[in-house]
Amino acid sequence: MTTETGLRKAINDVTATADAMKQIREGGEEARVEVGGRQYQTLAGILSDLKGFTLRGDWAGGTAYTRKDLMVSGGVVYVAVENHTSTTLAADLDTGKIAVYQQGMVFASVKNTLAVMTEV
Repeated sequence: MTTETGLRKAINDVTATADAMKQIREGGEEARVEVGGRQYQTLAGILSDLKGFTLRGDWAGGTAYTRKDLMVSGGVVYVAVENHTSTTLAADLDTGKIAVYQQGMVFASVKNTLAVMTEV
């Protein structure tokens, strides 16, 4: 590969990446953008998924949480599956009162069984 060919390829890669970023930024709620063989959700889609959720900040024991409250602990986002007052993070997870939230899906561990719910 000549230097000129390598430079053209690099410019084409940068242009394709910039185009994909623009599509992710400006695309509609239902749009998906393919980059390197992977599908990415648009910002509008991500924000749409968050509708109805309440961002509560850091998880804290002894706090009253309402269904669809989002809280963070150790870099992990959790969602309240039911209204409750928190005890410990482990107890709330074990009893199914909260679950791990990730891109529109909830991963709930109940009695060591992993269940995936698409709607909270």
